[in-house]
Amino acid sequence: MVAVTPPKGVGFKVGIGFEPSNYISVPYILDFTQGNTVVIKDMFQEQSQDIIPFVQSLFIDNSANSAAISILFGGTLHNIVTAPNTQGWFIVAVPQGQCQFTATTLGAVKVPILLASMMVPPSVWTA
Repeated sequence: MVAVTPPKGVGFKVGIGFEPSNYISVPYILDFTQGNTVVIKDMFQEQSQDIIPFVQSLFIDNSANSAAISILFGGTLHNIVTAPNTQGWFIVAVPQGQCQFTATTLGAVKVPILLASMMVPPSVWTA
């Protein structure tokens, strides 16, 4: 059983400043509370339905987790590791239309993430 809470049907558009834009963000909750340490997500459905055509940035809220979380993207093997009790934005390197990832942590928590089609400068902070 995949412990990922999918978006409620669609992503949401993101505006930059006062200008409307075509950037899309899709939120997920990675649920590790059932004792699982690995969550696997294939975004084929979201990308084939054009909910989010490509991914450039990832926000991870690991603030409630006393363990690090690792998100490994298939295809490129791009691995993002977020330290315990931190949150931040990360650049994602995946081919368009092929966003798949595996998330791993030892913490028994829910970790909110946000996949975005816009480039957000990377930054990490302690929560």
